[in-house]
Amino acid sequence: MLLTITLVMCMFQIVTSQHSAPELITTCAQVKSDYIHDECCVDASKHLTSPYVKQGSQFVVNVAVMADYRWLINSVTIYMRHLVDAAVLDITSNNKFLNGAYINLITQNTGCGWGNYVPDLYSAGVSQPGRKWPSEITKDMLDNVYVSGIVGGSCSGSTKDIANTAANYSIPVISPSATSTTLSSVANVYRTCPSDKVLGTILAKQAFEQGKTSVSIAYIDSEYGESITNGFVSSYQGTVRNMVAIPKNWTDIKVYTDVLKSNCSLCTETYVLFAFVEDASFITESIANGVTDFVLGDGMYGSDLWTYVEGNFTGIIGTPLVNSSSDFKENDSTLVPYQAESYDATMVMLLAMHSANSSDPSVYASHIRRVSNAPGVEIHPTVSSIDHALDLLSSGKDIDYVGFSDVEFDEHGDDSHFKIQLYNIADRTFVLDKIVV
Repeated sequence: MLLTITLVMCMFQIVTSQHSAPELITTCAQVKSDYIHDECCVDASKHLTSPYVKQGSQFVVNVAVMADYRWLINSVTIYMRHLVDAAVLDITSNNKFLNGAYINLITQNTGCGWGNYVPDLYSAGVSQPGRKWPSEITKDMLDNVYVSGIVGGSCSGSTKDIANTAANYSIPVISPSATSTTLSSVANVYRTCPSDKVLGTILAKQAFEQGKTSVSIAYIDSEYGESITNGFVSSYQGTVRNMVAIPKNWTDIKVYTDVLKSNCSLCTETYVLFAFVEDASFITESIANGVTDFVLGDGMYGSDLWTYVEGNFTGIIGTPLVNSSSDFKENDSTLVPYQAESYDATMVMLLAMHSANSSDPSVYASHIRRVSNAPGVEIHPTVSSIDHALDLLSSGKDIDYVGFSDVEFDEHGDDSHFKIQLYNIADRTFVLDKIVV
């Protein structure tokens, strides 16, 4: 289904605080630098401390959008952010949402570890001046501004930190892209994406079916890397010759080269590599060391992969349902995962608020499953369908928000109606093989 979005107006305001919260105070210039695709920005000086603050004649609903916008997966998150904005535009287009409430998006760059992350200063577990963990950023924000809900984070580790902190304020967190299986046990987290266990299991079966009966594995030493590797290994019927974690100072290619040479002392033709697009120099280095065939996860899917990789290789890659950016924005054919899930995560949260007739998280949280799960009138990601959903909810009727990614939350807040796309890799292109549901 096509949803053409032209971003021609300012999508969000930056809310500043009267208290000391340096991670919260952001200028338009900084935002334009971080989000080069956003077309405008408005500074606001408000200290919003309740869900019922008015801006002029409108009630204001604060929603925080927390993600890594500067480092590990920023090539993906800048596109994901557009779909958060699109969801806000769609649900407010007819001024029916909470009787014409204004949705104020508060942007927070949490990184995938440090909120203000600089690779060469990284030291796990050691605080450094001016750099904060996602949990600290979340607490600073929630202590200074009334936030009704959080969309994010983008990485699994940061999402866990965000959610554990937000739980102290009874605030729901809906992530479009945090895939670690460990998040299934975090009570206030919902996900519009499938977990790593799902993807790892499907990749393992696909690899074996294609005759890849012996592999070596390298993975980023992170929540994501460990989780998807565990999913793969637990389901793979072939032989795992060797398995190694890439240390967290992964920006140093020499570190990876040392890992590769050690791992490839038993290397077979197929090398399983679970990392991110920005780590694609690892693929180049692997090719130089004789690796010809790969199994890759969703972290490395995207058009930008070929910008980082030198040389040719074969293999398979798996990712949740991928939409071209042309589905959402004119004149852009970039392939990026988690755009659809970003729209859905935002829309589910806002529909739940409307269902509860409240942006108070203690009130609307119980409505998240009500609006996203059957039974009810199916709702699709179009302005007319969303408008119909608002009318139905206002009259006390049930809806089943299907969205782009067929949202249906299980008892853990995980999306149980997943769709995984499997691609073969050849001649520096992704060729769709099958969709697993």
